[in-house]
Amino acid sequence: MSLGNRGCRTQASRVGRTLAILLLHAGGAIAAGQGIPELGGTLWITDERLNTVTRIEAATGKILAVIPVGAQETTTTETEAAVNTQYNTQEKTVVADYQAKLKALQAEHKANMQKLRDARKAKIQAVRERIKAEKANIQAERKAALEKAKAEKKAVQEKAAAERKALQDKAKAAREQLKAQTKTNR
Repeated sequence: MSLGNRGCRTQASRVGRTLAILLLHAGGAIAAGQGIPELGGTLWITDERLNTVTRIEAATGKILAVIPVGAQETTTTETEAAVNTQYNTQEKTVVADYQAKLKALQAEHKANMQKLRDARKAKIQAVRERIKAEKANIQAERKAALEKAKAEKKAVQEKAAAERKALQDKAKAAREQLKAQTKTNR
């Protein structure tokens, strides 16, 4: 029995919805047709309305075959119920594992972001401390330069005052000598 292109597209659409529902149910965020790269092998999807089984390549999401099957029996045996229970338990375990991994990754991401924020704060604080130290050095150098300039100015003023006094004393001595000569010449 061949479904033709139209039947394949309709089936692919239904399978895509089923796969999307399956992936969302499993906690995934992968759209239909993209596949699940972490999975290897093949996914088998049943469609009870069309009585078909669809074979899908798990890694790519590509439909490999649509296989017609007979109608399903309406009664469920104990073995089928046990298999369904085991499958549901395994599915819940897989979902729980992925959720735990997701929480761990989120916690790791949060810790890494906090480390980055702390490192950035430490760098900013170090730069602020360096700027503060540079300002203190500049102020100390400026103060030392001002004190040196004041000391040099005072030394120059004292030297000038001493030279002025020496000149005044010399001039006074010269006047007195001149006076004394004038008296003796008279």
